[in-house]
Amino acid sequence: AARFARASTDKALTFPDVPADAWYRGAVQTAVSYGWINGYEDGTFRPEQPIGRAETAAIINRMLARIADRSAVDDGAGTRFPDVPASHWAFYDVVEASTEHDYTRDSNTAEESWS
Repeated sequence: AARFARASTDKALTFPDVPADAWYRGAVQTAVSYGWINGYEDGTFRPEQPIGRAETAAIINRMLARIADRSAVDDGAGTRFPDVPASHWAFYDVVEASTEHDYTRDSNTAEESWS
């Protein structure tokens, strides 16, 4: 997706584990510029680490601007998974990603409204 995005990549990329000559650096920089990814708490990106379901759900939700209704989820809405307890960092992202949505596209723009 980052290859098709049109964001400014002027923001400095600070992941120490993403070399300046890495073939994927531009895509990572674009995804960071859009706020789709932010790396790990220790400031790394970990490009050699497999991406998990929770990380994938969080990234896709950010790309689609899908934000979980936390109060509805807390009231029991959405699908639950036994390996993602409510205390998990991506609990709301996983529930949101597994919830069916409809969208409408404005005919004059590429914007979509999710419901």
